Amino acid sequence: MKKKLFSFLMVILFLPGLCFSQSFDWKKVDEWCPSSFPDFLEGIAYSHLVMGKEITDFIEDNKSSHSSAFVSGVLEYLDAMGFQKAQWGAYPVNNSSYASLCWWVNIYPSYGVTDSYFTNVKLVFKSCNDKEWEYSLGDIYRYNTDYTTFKNRTYNAFRKAYGYKKRDYNVDERCTLKSWLGTFDGERITESSLRKYYDVNGTYGIEGIYESIEEKSLHPRYKIGILESDKGYIIIYLDGANNNYDWIEGEWKASFEKTATAGFWKISSWVMANKNISDKYFASYQDGGLNVIMGDEKTFYLKLYPTSNSIKKDTPSSSAIGSGTGFAISEQGYIATNYHVIENANNIYVKGINGDLSQSYPAKIVISDKINDLAILKIEKSLGGIPYGMKEDKTDVTEEVFAYGYPLTSLLGKEIKFTDGRISSSTGMENDPRYYQHTASLQPGNSGGPLFNKNGNIVGINTLTISKSFDDDRGIDTENIFYSIKTSYLTILMNNLGIAKPSNRGIYRSDITSQYKVIKNYVYTIEVY
Repeated sequence: MKKKLFSFLMVILFLPGLCFSQSFDWKKVDEWCPSSFPDFLEGIAYSHLVMGKEITDFIEDNKSSHSSAFVSGVLEYLDAMGFQKAQWGAYPVNNSSYASLCWWVNIYPSYGVTDSYFTNVKLVFKSCNDKEWEYSLGDIYRYNTDYTTFKNRTYNAFRKAYGYKKRDYNVDERCTLKSWLGTFDGERITESSLRKYYDVNGTYGIEGIYESIEEKSLHPRYKIGILESDKGYIIIYLDGANNNYDWIEGEWKASFEKTATAGFWKISSWVMANKNISDKYFASYQDGGLNVIMGDEKTFYLKLYPTSNSIKKDTPSSSAIGSGTGFAISEQGYIATNYHVIENANNIYVKGINGDLSQSYPAKIVISDKINDLAILKIEKSLGGIPYGMKEDKTDVTEEVFAYGYPLTSLLGKEIKFTDGRISSSTGMENDPRYYQHTASLQPGNSGGPLFNKNGNIVGINTLTISKSFDDDRGIDTENIFYSIKTSYLTILMNNLGIAKPSNRGIYRSDITSQYKVIKNYVYTIEVY
């Protein structure tokens, strides 16, 4: 039935072009560590004793103190255990210049001090993903001892309590950090797949591939990819982490959220080198790239791809390859149109919000129904309170109807057009129950526009007309035969999205001229690139 019907009819606007159908998703990869302490140490190459700022400053000023001797004794023991490097400092290793943070173990000592002892001595071994092993040593006698004696006592006490050697380093026992991998159709995102995405789908706003031009204390020379999201942008890690063993090409790196200031984003989530998340950063746009602002540091990212002659969603490089009509169905930015208007579209733009045809808004397809030739788009803008309603029950033959749309704009001009007519039949060609036949004139570009009754309620979506080839093939001349799909088929899609039907806000009390002045601000032109 469908194939036969469409051989007889001309779809108002058919759009050739590329269709990018890759689905984007996240795949979480959980962190991992060996369960036993010996297995854990086998995957560790380096140790770092974390003393805290206050005690570190004290030791630096009192190098012959018992505290200094304690640190030296512990470091000697760690060296004897078989770590390739044993060091100490005020802060844990969490932004390593080594290829993996998980090659390190941070060790946190604790103890009390009396006149005679370091009491209740403990060491907490903490992995790169914060798994802990705690060991209590007890007391170490220190009364009336010099630096070297107490250092040796500390070393011997640890050796007696814990043993001497750890196993040789084995990379297969190394802990791993958690990650969130971005995927296209289930395949991990790479720089190559991102380039293909941009080549086919174009770019919107700051989408593209970037690389920071210099390394900062908080910031390696990352290479990143940027994808648009509902709230702003998603940042994908591609390369450049100093601890590159802990990062995989395609991981989520950050999320940028829109702010009230154009060209300025809050970094709502920035994944640090150790996979902890910070929300204290910001980003701003600058010609040719981005500035990422971290505290007192500003890091510039140069845009590498796409190049300036590539397709852009927000500034198309060529004129529209087709246009149609759409209309508001929810003030949250949802717009209905025909499926064939946006079929195979590369980029979609909406104009005419509140009657303003100078401003365009990028639109996304949120749901479509190819069989019934319907689609719902969404733009990131409030459409205001919708004044009209939607009628799902049967509209009687002979009832007056009114079509709104943007037909033949290159010939007839950009102003919205209004035509009137009457319902001729409650079914379409060959008694297809999905359609109304009516006499409200439709032309190319009317597709997807609303068909109203006299009370200001939508009864159909303008879709089809008899094609000239149909007339020529049969040697007949048909006039004033137009088709609109019934509203009930659109409300099925709306229900699937949880979109409530708009209610008639008293527009039914107005005459047709007054209705037109209100309705035209909620009927839009759809441009396809």
